[in-house]
Amino acid sequence: MPYRYVRKNTEFEKLCRDLRSARRIAVDTEFVAENSYLPQLCLIQLSLDDQLLVVDPLAVDGVQRFWEALVETDGEVILHAGRGELEFCYRAVRKFPRRIFDVQIAAGMTGHEYPAGYANLVSKLLDEKAGRHETRTDWRRRPLTDRQIEYALDDVRYLPRMRDVLHLKLVEWNREAWLQEEIDRRNAEIVKHYRGTDRWRISGNRSLSRRGLAIVRELWKWREERAARLNR
Repeated sequence: MPYRYVRKNTEFEKLCRDLRSARRIAVDTEFVAENSYLPQLCLIQLSLDDQLLVVDPLAVDGVQRFWEALVETDGEVILHAGRGELEFCYRAVRKFPRRIFDVQIAAGMTGHEYPAGYANLVSKLLDEKAGRHETRTDWRRRPLTDRQIEYALDDVRYLPRMRDVLHLKLVEWNREAWLQEEIDRRNAEIVKHYRGTDRWRISGNRSLSRRGLAIVRELWKWREERAARLNR
């Protein structure tokens, strides 16, 4: 299936407009987490109403607009093991998409192993073979090869069809509410993590006085803010 490679700001702006009216949006990302405080987003793959797209976030301005469009759409956002994508989204706009379907969670609720890998689910649910992922690729390097892009697109190519198979089983087993509850629980975990409710609590602080705890908390906040500013 042909795909669109979004590398220009005009193309990116059109994509963000299209996202708001799309019915189904399968999303995956490639990122690098080494040597930085926050992971660096390097590629966004999409299946947008059955059209495949690749977005180069290193080439376009204002990637936050993508996440804004994703939380504003009424379309369903389809993911596989999507915590990473949801963390990018929450860090950018402090919200989540309105409708989320995670095929890994749905598979675990319909008799499949959990957590099931992407290629394994493609094989079991669709009897097809997803390309072997480029695990050693440095996704920051440009230009990306056609082979890298095809491998990356495989991560969204099968998501809509897997969603349909799993949704039928969820309805049959009356477990749609289970899926929503688990997605809500994961979203709440992400919110708690980034609000820092418990992150400043370090080992050995139980013996500290109230004043000592306050000092530890302020030192933690200073360290986190500095690390985020320097991104390391």
